[in-house]
Amino acid sequence: MKRAGTYITIYIIAITALFIYVLFPSEKFGEFIAYHAASGMSGIAVEINDVKPTLLPGIRLKKIHFLLQPTGLPIAGIKGIKVSPHYTSIFKAGKGFNFKSGLFGGNISGHTIFLEKNSITVINLNEINIDRIEALGLLTEQQLSGLLSGKIDYTLSSAAGREALATLKLINGALTLSEPFFTIESISFEKIESEILLSNDIIRIKSCTLKGAQIDGTLSGGITLKTPLEKSRLTLSGMFKPHHTLLASLSEEVSAAIFQQERPGTKGFSFTIGGTFDKLDFNSRK
Repeated sequence: MKRAGTYITIYIIAITALFIYVLFPSEKFGEFIAYHAASGMSGIAVEINDVKPTLLPGIRLKKIHFLLQPTGLPIAGIKGIKVSPHYTSIFKAGKGFNFKSGLFGGNISGHTIFLEKNSITVINLNEINIDRIEALGLLTEQQLSGLLSGKIDYTLSSAAGREALATLKLINGALTLSEPFFTIESISFEKIESEILLSNDIIRIKSCTLKGAQIDGTLSGGITLKTPLEKSRLTLSGMFKPHHTLLASLSEEVSAAIFQQERPGTKGFSFTIGGTFDKLDFNSRK
């Protein structure tokens, strides 16, 4: 039994070494991950400064920075990500790994599988505090807060390029406007649920629904990604319907004007958002 236990121990150590040094060759693996991560984000470079093996099969990526291109301006940083083998990849074609990390008060986890002509990544987001994401402040003067959760299915292939489907939910948030709308400076909401498609440099907002005590709304349309990102072009449209709690905070004149414009039985007011992230063009009509 003692000899059998020794053999098992040696086997486990050998398997651990195999995963660490064959599937995860230290600095080369860090460069590999940085390259593939950046390829999925237009206008953003990924820098990994340290790669260390862990006791269990896997490695830890440390001091990860996301840089806005072409300026190299830092937009976000992560202290560390734990990466381990995706065990189903042992029995299937291709290689894969799992990843997990704390991120802006929440956490992110998922896996990536590399096949012959494409890679498949699944990302799970759990209660990410988005007002801590510095990149949002670089894209637009509007301030958005809340806890973001959801799932992203991402495929990178030599034939079709990059494609993704994101199902996201933002709860307990607020939108602070750079310029007041009527006299409204900030709008709070209970939740925003959205389904978003990515095809190379085109983002299509298939559906986006906002629910709150102050306002309900919908949004759809497209975003064409550009470099730099703040020059990306928006073609969005939607509807919003203010509630009495919001109108009560306005002056009687403004509140009465809104009620006069809104037709009974309608879904509210329609609007369009054009321009770029750094220069939004917002128009509303009844």
